[in-house]
Amino acid sequence: MYCIQCGERVVESAQFCAACGEKIQRPQDEEQRSERPVLVPPISETSEASGDLIADAVPAGERQHSEPVVAEAPRVESVVTPAEEITADPDQTTLRTKPVKWGFLVLIGLSIFGVVLYLQLAGSEYRLSSPRETPESPQAGPASTGSVDDSFEAVQTRANTGDGQAQYNLGLMYANGEGVPQNDAESLRWFRLAADQGLAEAQAAIGVMYTNGRGVPQDDVEALRLYRLAAEGGDAFAQFNLGVAYRDGEGVSQNDTEELRWFRLAADQGLAEAQYSLGRMYHAGEGVQEDKVEAFGLFRLAAEAGLAEAQGAIGIMYANGEGFLRDLAPVEYRDAAAVRWFRLAVDQGAAEAQYFLGTMYSNGRGVPQDDVEALRLYRMAAEGGMAEAQYNLGLMYAEGRGVQQDDVTAYMWINLAASRMEPSVVRGWAVSLRDSVGGKLNASQLTEAERLADEWRPRARGINFGLTHLGSPASGLVLPQDRNLAGPVEAPSGER
Repeated sequence: MYCIQCGERVVESAQFCAACGEKIQRPQDEEQRSERPVLVPPISETSEASGDLIADAVPAGERQHSEPVVAEAPRVESVVTPAEEITADPDQTTLRTKPVKWGFLVLIGLSIFGVVLYLQLAGSEYRLSSPRETPESPQAGPASTGSVDDSFEAVQTRANTGDGQAQYNLGLMYANGEGVPQNDAESLRWFRLAADQGLAEAQAAIGVMYTNGRGVPQDDVEALRLYRLAAEGGDAFAQFNLGVAYRDGEGVSQNDTEELRWFRLAADQGLAEAQYSLGRMYHAGEGVQEDKVEAFGLFRLAAEAGLAEAQGAIGIMYANGEGFLRDLAPVEYRDAAAVRWFRLAVDQGAAEAQYFLGTMYSNGRGVPQDDVEALRLYRMAAEGGMAEAQYNLGLMYAEGRGVQQDDVTAYMWINLAASRMEPSVVRGWAVSLRDSVGGKLNASQLTEAERLADEWRPRARGINFGLTHLGSPASGLVLPQDRNLAGPVEAPSGER
């Protein structure tokens, strides 16, 4: 006998078909079988009366023909409706009907399209956000990789034969202290030998040395000359540093047009730092027409490359629900996305990400409200030197939120924040709260709080996302019930 679902032959005693898994229907199940979709068996026979395909499988012993008769044009009448889909097996020997809800499929398709669109938009330990902020590695490009022996001795041997790439790599090893004691003079010597052969990466590396005053007197003009030489040779790091110089007016007059040009060239080569910096220009409308969609796309490229500044910037845009993001997804989804991107940046030690993630916990946005976790994150950012986090940390100590109330520690952090903030409404809050808390301290407590503030030193340099000023200063404050994360701090309880 045959399975009427797939047409495969089955043994008489079988309860289920080994091919399709369906329960075997026997003659006593005729009533049930009549309700199932009509299927054509693998070997079709024609009715002598009408020539139509016989719907049921015919056991081999009951066939009327010694040879199989194949229908010229399989057709099924009164079986398939306009709302059903017909699928055929690859060998075209069976036909199967499957109900389809077209309206439902259209809805699903549109939903999938929306999600894909959203993901697309929402889509070197060396950081070059500013030449002066470059870490100890003055890397201007990647060292050679592959199967080539990259040990210090092997690189030195190739460099001594005049290999320009090896000379550059050896300069990096001396600059970073990799396989050899760190030595700026030797680093510079090998960079110069490689640069004399026209290696753009080496020219850019020497420029970084001049920018940071390593092995040479600090000289922005000479650094700019070398950056330009390397940039015109196509080095992305040099193009980026040249853009930074035009942005900050270091060794050259500030020029938005030139800044945009060089950032774009470096971004086109996939340099994450340049993509992020170009995104900031589009976000703020500096040197180019403001375009939040373009900014988001550039941030996304840099963020996916692992740049913490870009990850934090995306988080801020989600949390603020800027422009198209507000229309693209509900606030709960945006908050969850913001938390995800903040976490990625926090994993890299970004102080601003620690601070912003703390505000999400403090306000219960995208995560359950948790003052203890907020306090932990504020402390990390405050120790990294972020004034807004220092203020929020002091505020929580003053109010006993997530920690035992402590006016001495509160005064210390708020005093630090007030001394580091630029004149603003927020600084006014900090000064007012500091004076209020200080009024509760006796002379010895006040002396202790001021001593703690004087002895405090930042744990590490924080990463600046450059987007904490989104919106106007008056509307950019993070309040406990405020959905706008544009600004940096919480107001004292008396001013909420």
